[in-house]
Amino acid sequence: VDASIGGKNGVNHNGFKNIIGTFCLPEFVRINTAFLETLPVRELRNGISELLKTFIIGNRAAYSEAVTEFGHSENISGISWVQYISMAAGIKSQIVENDFRDGGERKKLNLGHSFGHAIERCAAAENVDISHGEAVSMGIVIAARLSEKMGIASSGTAGRIEKDFASCGLVTKPAFGMEMLQDALRNDKKRNGDSLDFVFIRDIGDVSVRKIRLEDIRL
Repeated sequence: VDASIGGKNGVNHNGFKNIIGTFCLPEFVRINTAFLETLPVRELRNGISELLKTFIIGNRAAYSEAVTEFGHSENISGISWVQYISMAAGIKSQIVENDFRDGGERKKLNLGHSFGHAIERCAAAENVDISHGEAVSMGIVIAARLSEKMGIASSGTAGRIEKDFASCGLVTKPAFGMEMLQDALRNDKKRNGDSLDFVFIRDIGDVSVRKIRLEDIRL
């Protein structure tokens, strides 16, 4: 639902996440949902994190349905994933088609990833086991709180997202303090001088990309 779609290929270098890369579309993408039956629950929840991220970006109804489907389930491996994978893949494919080179709309797909990558950087430095999906779910919650604090999202949006994520078994509590994360943000590939292209949440299914000064990223 995420990295397999879009033709963006990147590698990390010198502490920067995905800082070197290319754009090259594959001839085709094959999605085999039978593979999900081989994965441990932690990896499945990593996938749920990316699914919900995509629905927050572009499909409010799908978000609500997915939260109901995945929430409070003791056996998520038994859930039918096909409809959610199809919807998420469709959203990302459309965004990529509109902005293949990542010049505008495609930046929305970075929702939760600025703080997510900062969390991963801190985790590596502190030798803490945090997966990418876990970092992203924490990053989305932080982005929701920041969006609400700045008056971009309506009151209660961050609380809803945090509650929904927790019901799906996702990690929501930031693993590191804001000061440490702010320092790590300086290595974000989306930084331009003292500013950062940040994905804010206006509402479930509606996000916007705005520049924000690093010094203004405070909770």
